[in-house]
Amino acid sequence: MTTLEWADGKLRFIDQTRLPAEEVMVETADYQVVCEAIRSLKIRGAPLIGVAAAFAVLLAVRGSHCSTSPELHAVLGSAVRDLSATRPTAVNLFAALHRMETAARGSGEASVPAILERLSAEALAIQHEDVESCRIIGELGAGLIAPRSSLLTHCNAGALATAGAGTALAVVAEAARRGNVLRVFVDETRPLLQGARLTAEKFDIKFTLLAPTQVRVDITKGAAATPVHSQVVTGTSSRNALLKAADVAVEKTNGLGLRGFFASRLAFVGSRGRAQEIFTGDLFFGEVRQITQDRAQMLSPRWSPDGSRLIYTS
Repeated sequence: MTTLEWADGKLRFIDQTRLPAEEVMVETADYQVVCEAIRSLKIRGAPLIGVAAAFAVLLAVRGSHCSTSPELHAVLGSAVRDLSATRPTAVNLFAALHRMETAARGSGEASVPAILERLSAEALAIQHEDVESCRIIGELGAGLIAPRSSLLTHCNAGALATAGAGTALAVVAEAARRGNVLRVFVDETRPLLQGARLTAEKFDIKFTLLAPTQVRVDITKGAAATPVHSQVVTGTSSRNALLKAADVAVEKTNGLGLRGFFASRLAFVGSRGRAQEIFTGDLFFGEVRQITQDRAQMLSPRWSPDGSRLIYTS
């Protein structure tokens, strides 16, 4: 599966919000489509965002059909501003944009075709460098993993987040290839359940939405896809069912029988005007519901031991 590729003047990428239920490829020659994809996490992972941004700049310039270099530089500047606003915290994004700007400026008074050729070469170089970086990270990192190691990986830092084999997951994959990985713990799934949907998918855990409130979790092991566990989980919503299914996956794969906590409910104090009320939500502050309407100052909400009631001070 190729996460992102450039071919015939168009960019093709996987819509990561649809995984693992569907593998949907988006093909576009419009850089604004790439901007929206980065904003909505269809394209995610700092390295991949940088690569996508480089090709988005190329799309913007190619699509403008400029006849002079000043016009081209104006279009490029506008595209860079649009892309900069998509993910203001992504370091790779700004590094890639800076390289594309530098490549264009370095062309001096060159013709439009010459500048386009230089921008194309720079975007491809950014992609190829990331592929090579991932390979080196995997090889060097795997050398630090002792035999029969239990590893914990945070969020999703694999091939879906990069142009190559991944960063952290490249280490895990290479160490596993060398026979040094006993088990892998997958945590952190905000804001779109990247751990449960994407990293767990890498380790042969599949979630299938059967109905609005039902998810089936199927766990297999090894290249032969040996069945480990299959279970249909029912929740109060599709989100809650998926979180419960993630808990099942944790329990059945950690080797210790430890229960997951993704479906936990939080109780917290929130402000409504001058008053403070009690709210509940899931572990990632989704499906938030206001519990009290006392218009008073609320303190220290706590669940009862059986989790069925809330205790708080008003």
